[in-house]
Amino acid sequence: MKKLYGLLALAGMAAGSAWGQNAMHADAIARAKALLHSASWSDKAWGAYLSTGLRSDELSDALVEELRLAKPIPDGGSPLEFAYEQSLLDALIQSGKVVPAGLALPFGRWWRAEVLILLSRDSRNEEPLLALRKTGLTAEEWLAVSNLLFRMRSNQFFASILQEKTLTHTFGIQDQDTGGFGTGAGPGPGGGECGDDIVGFPKGFPPIGKYQITLTPQAGDVVLAEGPKNVYYRRIVAPKDGRTTWRVCEVAPDPEARLTEYFGAIGLLDVNSVRILFQPADAIRWQNAEQVESDVKARLQAQVAAIREFVRTAGERGWSGASGVSLRIMPVVYDNRRNAHEALPAVAPVEFTLE
Repeated sequence: MKKLYGLLALAGMAAGSAWGQNAMHADAIARAKALLHSASWSDKAWGAYLSTGLRSDELSDALVEELRLAKPIPDGGSPLEFAYEQSLLDALIQSGKVVPAGLALPFGRWWRAEVLILLSRDSRNEEPLLALRKTGLTAEEWLAVSNLLFRMRSNQFFASILQEKTLTHTFGIQDQDTGGFGTGAGPGPGGGECGDDIVGFPKGFPPIGKYQITLTPQAGDVVLAEGPKNVYYRRIVAPKDGRTTWRVCEVAPDPEARLTEYFGAIGLLDVNSVRILFQPADAIRWQNAEQVESDVKARLQAQVAAIREFVRTAGERGWSGASGVSLRIMPVVYDNRRNAHEALPAVAPVEFTLE
């Protein structure tokens, strides 16, 4: 009987402890919500900061509602309001909450990285991402948006990159006894510049995280968008009443290389095979103008057929959307003959529409 009483007492203590913890948790949630609803920017920031540690659906919903009520800051806006909105976006990212695109997009002017992180959480954001891709993005941002669309197998993305890819066909016209035709090495990978920047917020604010998109991950960085080349994000925390330094690097845009990588992944091709498909180079032995013109036209039509076949095969793998897309191949002709006594025939661009 004593053993039974002892077990009942322990059960009562456990229940009391659980009730106490639940009550404390409820009080903490209520406190965070009260701070979020304060008229003070620093109090609101503390409410957002406290929300991240409580892991409450109620608070996550409250953070979304705060974003709905917030206004994107104009030029010359208050540093206090800026600090609060940074804390709000940081808290939403830390919460893991899916935020409607319509609420996040207006903040893209000052918080492009944060907005992209939020957009990446919802596979229904194809249209907002397609629109965002047409705006002025950095190389990292452009690749992040493109990777997100690539992971969605967006048909409109496939159509867009087909139209963006530079299509050429290079011809070297040479004498019968001349050796092979060399195209030379292409440009190396794009470079970039780096510098240090200060991250800090006004006194009285909590620690706040600021986000950076990067192609060169470090320990602790998180994958933002997988693709042929992954894109990551980094969180840099400015401590309470303090400042920190972060490294900012600007990557030189290299859209042709990035597009080549996407086509390689879509068609299961290596880089050289993609180049041969979209930008081949051929040597043509000179006999006469009629023969050169015939050879050039035949090889251009063979390129058109190869591109059509690539698109057809891509469609079988789920990459549709290219029907009706108009493309243009620009021929590039080099006259390498020793004696150019007869003019080369004019070669016009080839335009065709995918079916």
